[in-house]
Amino acid sequence: MKRQNILAVIFIVIILLIGYVWYAYTKPSSKPPVIATSPYSFSQEQELLGEEFLQMLNILSSIHLDTTLFDDPIFNELVDFSAEIVFTPIEPGRANPFAPFE
Repeated sequence: MKRQNILAVIFIVIILLIGYVWYAYTKPSSKPPVIATSPYSFSQEQELLGEEFLQMLNILSSIHLDTTLFDDPIFNELVDFSAEIVFTPIEPGRANPFAPFE
C-alpha cells in the first residue's frame, strides 16, 4: 500500500512537470524574441535608459556644494552634548528558558 502511494505521488509530479514544460514552451509570447546581431547591440529601450542615465550623471556632476559653512566660526563653536553609550556585559539567562524551575 505504501509503495502504491509513493508511485502515485511520483506519477502526479511527473505529469505536473510535463504540463509545466509544455505550457512554458507553447504559451504565446507577448514580446518578440530579441535577436542580438553583435555583443554591443542594444534595444531602443536600453539606449533610452543609457541616455537618461548619462543625463542624470551630468546633472549630478554639475552640483556644487558650498562648504563655507564649515569654516564659519559660529558653526565651529557648536558643542556636542550627546551622551556616550557604554556597553556593559549582560549576564546570560538560563540555558533553556522553558525548563521548569528547580
